[in-house]
Amino acid sequence: METKRIFRFFSLAEYGEEQKFLEEMHQKGWKLKSYTVFRGYVFEKCIPENWIYQLDYRDEVEDLNAYIQLFQDCGWEYVMMFNSFYYFRRKENGEENNSEIFSDRETRREYCESIYKRSVFLTLFCAIIFSIIIVPKPELIHNECSLVFIIIVLLMRRSICFTGYVRSISIRINRLYENDMLI
Repeated sequence: METKRIFRFFSLAEYGEEQKFLEEMHQKGWKLKSYTVFRGYVFEKCIPENWIYQLDYRDEVEDLNAYIQLFQDCGWEYVMMFNSFYYFRRKENGEENNSEIFSDRETRREYCESIYKRSVFLTLFCAIIFSIIIVPKPELIHNECSLVFIIIVLLMRRSICFTGYVRSISIRINRLYENDMLI
């Protein structure tokens, strides 16, 4: 079977864009096979069709087989897991309720909260690294370690922006939940 590798990075904040990217690749005749940091996305040649990709974030899954079976019972195909994100796909059938793995507001809220907690952790981690490595040694900014400094600052910026983004989504979902406007 013919395969193709594509190196592309998506942050936590861009999981929706990653889903769209995977859907577009499938429409072009390339279905997701695997992903690793060093190999990138590995796609396998397939018939170009409309498939929906969804990512589910879980820190821990006690019974992986039961977890996957739950999604399979709802028509989702398990593809892979990377960095606590579980990748699922299903063939599009034109129904509006076919496109998301979350069928109720409580699950959607839990999902946003779990990503929010992880982004807060990443922000704190980057801040600690920044304060330990860069702040006591300002000369690092002007020598060959400036690349490290730039990477840390970019990671902090991206993580901080995402933390605010996910928190605002969580607040909106809570408001809709309180007003019984969600499913």
